[in-house]
Amino acid sequence: HKNIIKYWEDIYALVRDMGDFLYIYDKVPFSHAGVKTFDYRELMNNNGFFDKNKIKACRDYPLSFLKTSVQDNLLDKANELLQKEYFKFNIDLNIKLRIISTIFNLDKEIIMLLQRFDYPFMVPKIIIYNSTERSFSVEDYITIALLNAMGMDIIILSPTGYNNIENGIKNSLFDIHNLEDVRFDLVISKEISREIKRRKSNQETSLLDKFKSWIK
Repeated sequence: HKNIIKYWEDIYALVRDMGDFLYIYDKVPFSHAGVKTFDYRELMNNNGFFDKNKIKACRDYPLSFLKTSVQDNLLDKANELLQKEYFKFNIDLNIKLRIISTIFNLDKEIIMLLQRFDYPFMVPKIIIYNSTERSFSVEDYITIALLNAMGMDIIILSPTGYNNIENGIKNSLFDIHNLEDVRFDLVISKEISREIKRRKSNQETSLLDKFKSWIK
C-alpha cells in the first residue's frame, strides 16, 4: 500500500491471529543444507526414488523422534518433488541429495509445525519476508516446494517487487498480487519484530519444558 501503516497493519493482523500455527522467515536465504556426504545408494531405490526404509536406516538420519506418520509423509512428499514439475531446474542426482539434506536440516520450528499439523482444522502458515535483493537458494526452493506439498499455506512478502520465487518455482504453482507501490530496504516494523521475538521465545520455552519433562 502507499500508506505504509496499512501495509504493516495487514501483516500484523495475519501474524497475530495465527497463534502457534505460523512461522516467519525474515531473512533470505533461510534454509539449511548441511554437508552432503551421502552415498546415493544409502538413500534411493533402483527406480531413482527415495527409499524410506533405507533413509530411516541411514547413519545421519535425524528425524526418528517424529511421529512415524509425519516421517513417512515427509519422505513421500520428497518423492513427489521428483515426480511433479515444481522446479525450473533439472532434478539430477545432486539435486536429489540436496532435497534430502534440506529435509534433514529443517528448522526445529518447522518440525514442530509438522508435528502438530491438524489437517481438518488448522493449516499452518509460513510467511517469508524479503526486503532485499538477496535471492532464494536452491534449498529455499526445495523448502517452499516441500512445505507446499505437505499442505502448508505460504505467503511471500516482497516490498521491493524483485523476483524471488519466480526464479526457481514453476509459474503455474503460485499467484502474484501486486500492491500499489514498491519500497526498498523496508525494515520490518517494531511491532512485528517484537511479535517474531515473542514467538521464538515461546517456542524455545516450549522446547525447554518438553526437555525437562523427558528428563523427569
